[in-house]
Amino acid sequence: MLPFNNIASGFYANTWFNSLPREEANHKAGIAMSVPFFISAILVPFFGVFIDKFGNRAYLSFVSALFCLFSFGLFYSASPIYAIILLGVTYSLFASVIWPAISLVVQNKYVVRYLVKIGICLRCYYFHTKYRLSYIPFACGLVLQCKWRRLL
Repeated sequence: MLPFNNIASGFYANTWFNSLPREEANHKAGIAMSVPFFISAILVPFFGVFIDKFGNRAYLSFVSALFCLFSFGLFYSASPIYAIILLGVTYSLFASVIWPAISLVVQNKYVVRYLVKIGICLRCYYFHTKYRLSYIPFACGLVLQCKWRRLL
């Protein structure tokens, strides 16, 4: 979801709000971009309590991936508001499952070594996230450039 957020403003403005003046379309696209994060801010604490109590992180990680695929499919087949809401729920579930799971994977034999290992794991995950955030918009630009060249 995070790489999509880099291109979401243009996507929303060009697909849903293309009949509006450009400034108004960009404003509404910005509002649409904030909805998943607003939903996430509300749902993450509840999902966190639920996941800590009942577990099944691997299963819920798979469910969040399925929700993500389904929500991106809804962008073209149903009302966009349903896709945005489901994207917010997806991000909430994913964040509630993945970030705490990093500390569960690292063995905690000794406190100092544990803190160093968990710091390395968090840095690697953060690097991977930032790599996706920088690469996906570039790849989308290449795809769109090739698509438009073929049409011309």
